[in-house]
Amino acid sequence: MPQTHLFLRLTRRLKQLEADFLPGVRAGGSYTLQEEDQIRGFRLLAHAECESFIESAVRKVADNALSAYQRTRKPTPVLKALGRAFCSNGQCEKLPVDMKRPH
Repeated sequence: MPQTHLFLRLTRRLKQLEADFLPGVRAGGSYTLQEEDQIRGFRLLAHAECESFIESAVRKVADNALSAYQRTRKPTPVLKALGRAFCSNGQCEKLPVDMKRPH
């Protein structure tokens, strides 16, 4: 399966964080307080990197759906779902009619 540039960047970043923060595995699982802090730091930063990856991937899908709509004036299923998911407080009235109808 081909891997995207975003995914390759994520895996490189996680490997770098692992090298920078994680101490070697201990058979007894006993770590110093400093090592425990480093492990927590890795977990926090790894979580942030994964969140950033997901946000970037979703933004790319949404941008592609919007570009397709601008070219064809036909909303894709992705664009329809985003329109319905984020419309509230009367904002749905501003959506094109063909984006309001569920498929």
